[in-house]
Amino acid sequence: MAVLQSLNPAVRNALRVALASALTIAATLWSGRGSTLTYGMLAAVLFVNDRQSQPGRQALQQVAGIVIGVVVALVLYPFSNGWFMLSIALLCAGLVARGLGMAGGIGLANLACWEMLTFCQCDRFDVRLLVNYIVPGLIGMAAALFATWVVWPPQPRMQVRQLDQRLSARLQAQLQGLQRWLETGGEPPLVLHTSEVLPPIQDLQQLARGPLRRWGQLALLWRQVLRQWILLEAQIRSLPPLPGTPLQQQLLDRLQWLAAADHGGVRQDWPLATPEQWLAWSRSSDVAQLQSLAIGLQLEQLRSLLRSQGLLRAALQRQSP
Repeated sequence: MAVLQSLNPAVRNALRVALASALTIAATLWSGRGSTLTYGMLAAVLFVNDRQSQPGRQALQQVAGIVIGVVVALVLYPFSNGWFMLSIALLCAGLVARGLGMAGGIGLANLACWEMLTFCQCDRFDVRLLVNYIVPGLIGMAAALFATWVVWPPQPRMQVRQLDQRLSARLQAQLQGLQRWLETGGEPPLVLHTSEVLPPIQDLQQLARGPLRRWGQLALLWRQVLRQWILLEAQIRSLPPLPGTPLQQQLLDRLQWLAAADHGGVRQDWPLATPEQWLAWSRSSDVAQLQSLAIGLQLEQLRSLLRSQGLLRAALQRQSP
């Protein structure tokens, strides 16, 4: 194990892919499904992912993707007489997989649909046909999981820290982008979508078990932090230009404080402001008073959440260095 850990990550990843491929070939040939070997190999390579912290959920989505691709191909087979209809079928397979919440299986859904329409002569549903596509996919996924476990054994403590750092980096990018926009104007930064941050939060909650259960509290705080940030970001983006106004400086000071707090520092120099001050700043900046008060309240709530998060993170680091 120590020898593996000393290897370059690229070499370890190559060993993992090679082991997964060899296991897939052996298991597929042993099961008598040599004709579907290519499909099993593709499933193994697609499923190999060193950052996959929930392999069970991903495997379920990919199996569902195979089923969706086969079913869509069977439905559209009578009309698949050219490349145009093949493109329509692939589009339908991807849309159905995404619509059913199986985004992790879109690749295999398209692959199964393409292979069915290109190489298979069938015009009716056949359970054996479905099994012939699912079994090699399962073999490839199982081989990929085993190879990952052997070559890249799970390290949940490192994974939770990486997920926390990933979320922190995403929030930092939004904070810096909003600061630049307030200072220089121009096009506002892209908004933060929940689809970008929910998967790592869910992975963090999934890993927070046993000795790492307190990391679940950090995941809950991340949910609240990012929900509050999305509300605050929408309010600030709707403001008119604020060059040289007191409100602009107050917002920049607070965003800078939030960025420093998210980096791990628990600062005490938060610039306090009363509702009367927020109202005065709004009048001098031609901003609606209710909007200014809402921004002030949201900033206070976000500050409190980030401070709690910093204290919890420091306690977790002392507990498990």
